[in-house]
Amino acid sequence: VTVLYETYLNAVGDPMRVQFFVPPPLVANDTKAAIRPGILNVHGGIWTFGDCTVDQVPNMGLARAGFVVAAIDFRMGPDYQHPAASQDVRKALVWFRDNAERFQVDPTNIGIVGASSGGHLAMNVGIAPNSKQCIVSDDENDDEKDTIIAPPKFLIALWPVSCPFSRFGYAKQANLERIINAQMAYFGSEDAMREASIPRMLTAGETEGDTLPPLLVVTPGEDGNVPADITFDLIKAWQKWGGSLLEYA
Repeated sequence: VTVLYETYLNAVGDPMRVQFFVPPPLVANDTKAAIRPGILNVHGGIWTFGDCTVDQVPNMGLARAGFVVAAIDFRMGPDYQHPAASQDVRKALVWFRDNAERFQVDPTNIGIVGASSGGHLAMNVGIAPNSKQCIVSDDENDDEKDTIIAPPKFLIALWPVSCPFSRFGYAKQANLERIINAQMAYFGSEDAMREASIPRMLTAGETEGDTLPPLLVVTPGEDGNVPADITFDLIKAWQKWGGSLLEYA
């Protein structure tokens, strides 16, 4: 597996790092073989810390399994607030698709994987990539303002914070100051956390298209950061919508 770095321009035109994990080159003259799936990796860190190098071990494993993995940096709190990270994830997905041929990747077969808060961002972009939460619309010269993109091919959410509002309430009850401070630094208010809730978006019909990307949810047996009720609410809302979902606990 080859590890290399690239740069993409985020939603406001700032350069951001991409750490690529690329399997050995495929046979160049075999057109059927020279196409492989891609995964955009969105790291966790309570929307406020971490970078594209956080998930090197699982990303290396995915690459050994034949995926081309692009792990990205994106804007975070406290310097930036919601929905800056979601906008950057969307921009990175567009960039990966545009550059897929360079890495022998099928641009129509790119999914998103995210852990914890990264799982939330993956699903946010996955179910509504063209929503106001995912597109910068203040700049009249934004070349993507009116561009509609397809959702990712699939989603993998590892112990996701699918409802920031519910997790914030849990953190206050449990006196988890680190989580309380970090979530407020990124979202700015409980109203913004509620707006960003994936179960709320599903229930309110704030999704796009007739189908949802298939979702794999992975949860540990005991999780002091993401209570099981939050994940259960996600699963119920996803299944009620009619989406394809597999849970691995």
